[in-house]
Amino acid sequence: MGESLNPSALSRLRDVLRPDWARTLAARRVAAGVLVALAAVAALRPDPDDRHVLAAAIRAGADTIVTCNLTDFPAETLARFDIHAQHPDDFLLGLLDLDPGVVCAAIKRQRENLRNPPKTAAELLTTLENQGLPQAVACLRHVVDQL
Repeated sequence: MGESLNPSALSRLRDVLRPDWARTLAARRVAAGVLVALAAVAALRPDPDDRHVLAAAIRAGADTIVTCNLTDFPAETLARFDIHAQHPDDFLLGLLDLDPGVVCAAIKRQRENLRNPPKTAAELLTTLENQGLPQAVACLRHVVDQL
């Protein structure tokens, strides 16, 4: 038995589709597409708080949802849409393998833009490690001078 979207979620989506929100036809079409994807996703019973994430991924044609919350995105549900979920640590490791220079430059820009408080490269790596990225941080510690 499929579960329908709750009335408050439908009301919020209708508000999004109102003409005063969507100043362009393209924006309204994107919002309508997400509404259709949400309706399809509702029957699959993923966590109701995460349905919008899957619907947006479907609408965008994404092949990966990057999340720490892997249990709310079961592989069997995502497989129906040729999407998989990946932990941010694994995702970042893949990016580091693909192009470490680009990743290091992006992390350096992020660090340099930190103002309150500013952080050294080592401090930023500690923060990232504490946020659940231990494998990526282990790799990045070898190139800390580039961050």
